[in-house]
Amino acid sequence: MKIALAIKHYSLSKGGAERYAVHLSTALAEKGHDVHVFALQFDLHPSYPVKPELVHVNHWPSWWRNLSFAMAFDRLVQKRNFDIICGLTQVFRQDIHRMGGGIYKHWMHIRYPQTIHRSAMYILNPVHMVNLYLEKKIYQEGNYRKIITNSHLCKEQASRYYQVPEQRIEVVANGIDHNKFNPEGKYQIRKEIRRNLGLSANTPLLLFVSNNWKRKGLQVILRALHYLGESDFSFHLLVIGKGKPGAFRRLVKSLGLANRIHFIGPTRNVGDFYRASDLFVLPTLYDPSATVCLEAMACGIPVITTSSNGASEIIQEGVNGYIQRDPTDEKELAKLIEICSDNRILKDMGKAARETSLPFSISKNVQGALEVFERVLRERSKY
Repeated sequence: MKIALAIKHYSLSKGGAERYAVHLSTALAEKGHDVHVFALQFDLHPSYPVKPELVHVNHWPSWWRNLSFAMAFDRLVQKRNFDIICGLTQVFRQDIHRMGGGIYKHWMHIRYPQTIHRSAMYILNPVHMVNLYLEKKIYQEGNYRKIITNSHLCKEQASRYYQVPEQRIEVVANGIDHNKFNPEGKYQIRKEIRRNLGLSANTPLLLFVSNNWKRKGLQVILRALHYLGESDFSFHLLVIGKGKPGAFRRLVKSLGLANRIHFIGPTRNVGDFYRASDLFVLPTLYDPSATVCLEAMACGIPVITTSSNGASEIIQEGVNGYIQRDPTDEKELAKLIEICSDNRILKDMGKAARETSLPFSISKNVQGALEVFERVLRERSKY
């Protein structure tokens, strides 16, 4: 097949959507397909077997960049004879759209629950208006053949907000690289990281990984730790990823947690921090299906996340983790963390978490996507 994939940034060093684009495109190309990637920026390794297609747009303002990328992509691919056109970002008139970022309209309802406030933000910030416009175009009849979601949560939301028929939505779960994310060397790494942080070998560690600290609930974790107070099993927290630490450092200081919170920043060795930790916590306000939860489980640590995260669909409470029902409730989160304040419970749940992660491989994810591509191609050939 000759396949066109759209993603704004093609890179392994950015977010989940960008990494997914690299994994999917290279796997499809290695299977013999002719894969063309359309993007604004490329972080290409010479070994990548894909064909980069640079899309030229004005990068400022951001709302115009988003809109002009969608329009430019449409112009470019309609002139070419592609068997499958697939959007991994907000573009329209495509055969398949992979909803990696969830439903923007749903996120706006969470972020601005009051109608008058939400309406004002659409007017005051054109980015919101453009993103909503693009989303409506994506799900408009005639602009897609199939929708791929990575969770049943997003499947339900696509049907609820845009009346997408269920039979046109395929759920293909995320996959991870188990060669990279596994418990190998766990105990030695655990000792080394604690020693580098000046902690004892038995200090219990919580882990938070995100580049969007507010949306993913860092403040809720901090307040939960404050609510729990000091004890013989007081967790320290490692914060991994890009963020704006100023306001959070002030919150840490005001809560009296300065000696227990460690801002690590971005790292290429996130797998080591998974292995070194005892419990992964992501009290996110909204996530289609956070891959970091799978990565943590693959490294042998249990997960606490919210019912607003599609990844919660693979959590069996008390077996491999726990589900927080209210993402804003630090007391609920504190109780779940407290339940895990037992080494035996953590070890048993960590083993179960590892087992849960094993079926979720990149190869299985790619195969699922490829099967959708092939079904769409067969449907097109009938007309």
